[in-house]
Amino acid sequence: MKKKIILIISIIIIIVGLLIYSFLNFSTEKEQNVDNTKEILPEEEISETQNLETEVKLFFTDNTSNILVPEIRKINSRELISNPYLYILKLLIEGPLENKYISEIPKDTQINDIKFEKGILFIDLSEEFLNSSGTNSIYSIVNTMCQFNEIEKIKITINGENKSGLNEYFTKN
Repeated sequence: MKKKIILIISIIIIIVGLLIYSFLNFSTEKEQNVDNTKEILPEEEISETQNLETEVKLFFTDNTSNILVPEIRKINSRELISNPYLYILKLLIEGPLENKYISEIPKDTQINDIKFEKGILFIDLSEEFLNSSGTNSIYSIVNTMCQFNEIEKIKITINGENKSGLNEYFTKN
């Protein structure tokens, strides 16, 4: 009989302990769930009146060091819904907002096609891209586009053809 009472009291203590633990854990989870980051929502969940901003990095050459550095831009998330790769690449070709950076991509470069398949982003540009000098023009595209987690490699072609210096698949530098 004494063993039964001890067993019942032990079970009650365990149940009360679990309830107290659950209550305390729930209250701390509520406090920790304050998340100030804004996610890009699917198109149907973004109303016309919402102005959700997200940050993107566009890589340009620094005037003084001649190395690629990110310029942070805040953009409306709605712009990324239909074709985020095309939108970001257009921003990159338009050039930096700050005077301390320069774009290595000629401004008259046109985007012929851009598509994503199985981890690879295929970018087809006009021949004006060949007027750029050095690898900074290539890696400004690669580093910028690889901020999309799904992109593993980038293949750049000119008017649908492989060109010297662009024969390989590029990964973030």
